[in-house]
Amino acid sequence: MSNNLTEYEKQTIEKLIEDLVDTQKLVKLYNEKYNELRSQLQEIFDKNDLKSFEAGSESTQYRATLVERVYVDYFIDMLKKKLSKEKRNKIIKKQYKISNIEKLIKLAKEYGIPKEEIKDIVDVEEYVDKEQIQQMSSTGDLSIEEIEGCYAARVQKHIQIAEKKKNK
Repeated sequence: MSNNLTEYEKQTIEKLIEDLVDTQKLVKLYNEKYNELRSQLQEIFDKNDLKSFEAGSESTQYRATLVERVYVDYFIDMLKKKLSKEKRNKIIKKQYKISNIEKLIKLAKEYGIPKEEIKDIVDVEEYVDKEQIQQMSSTGDLSIEEIEGCYAARVQKHIQIAEKKKNK
């Protein structure tokens, strides 16, 4: 393939490859430095309980803002034990996957199919409907006490930096 290339094209390709490798190394270094600086800033914000901070010069102003996002992971087995059947059915959803449709069709044509045979060809995946939990909580149909111990909450923090618009 490279036999058809002119000498100039070969040199250009070699130079581009070298430049890309060098640039890739620089990007890695800058990313490491960027992450280090963000980590330091996060530590200062946490230590001083800051929510935002403004900095910059007369010409350019920046605002650093602490952003916190809460993630909640629910434990289905615990919810099943603690909630009534009516509430469980609203919150815990099931998704069925048929792993062998031919076998299901064959079994469905016959009468008297044992449940065990159907269960071994259908995969059931349960998940928590988080929107339903929020809705039921907001209407008072579900209290935090009812699901206590059935979830783990974690907070993910990061600092967002934006250029502040100048007032004219």
